Amino acid sequence: MNYYKKNNRAKFIEYWNGEVAKKLFRCSKEFGFYKELKKTLNTSYSYKRDEFIAKTLNELLTELNRNKRELVNFSEILTKENNLQYPVCTALYSKLHLSHLFTLLVLQKCKISHQTVVEAFNWMTHELFNNKNGRALWAELKIYVKLFFS
Repeated sequence: MNYYKKNNRAKFIEYWNGEVAKKLFRCSKEFGFYKELKKTLNTSYSYKRDEFIAKTLNELLTELNRNKRELVNFSEILTKENNLQYPVCTALYSKLHLSHLFTLLVLQKCKISHQTVVEAFNWMTHELFNNKNGRALWAELKIYVKLFFS
C-alpha cells in the first residue's frame, strides 16, 4: 500500500495512533520527556493532534518521495544491535518502516536533548521491530528487487 497516496494516509494515522503512539508515550515516561511529547503532539485536543500528525506525515512523505532511490542509514543514532539500513522506498509501502521514521521525526520535534532522542529512538526501534523481523525483512527485500529491476 503506497502511503504517499492521500487515501492511505488515514489508515496509517489510525495505525500510528493505535499501535505506535502507545509505545512512544510509554517510552517518554521511562526516559522522562512525557510533558514535552504531550505538548508536541497536542494530546489535550484530538483535532489538533490529528492536524499535527497529518502535517508532519505530509512533510515526511514529501521528503521520502524526493529521495526514493536512496538508503536510510541509522548508523550514527542506533546502537550496533539495533542498526538498520533500508531503502527509502520501503517506508512508502510499509507502515512499520514509515512509523519508524515518523517516530524519529516526532522525537526530533520534541524539545529534548540529543542523548535522550538517541536513547528513546533505540528503545522504540527495539519495540517496533521486536518479533516483526520476518515481516520487515520481506518488505525490504521486495523493495530491493523492485529497485533492481526498475
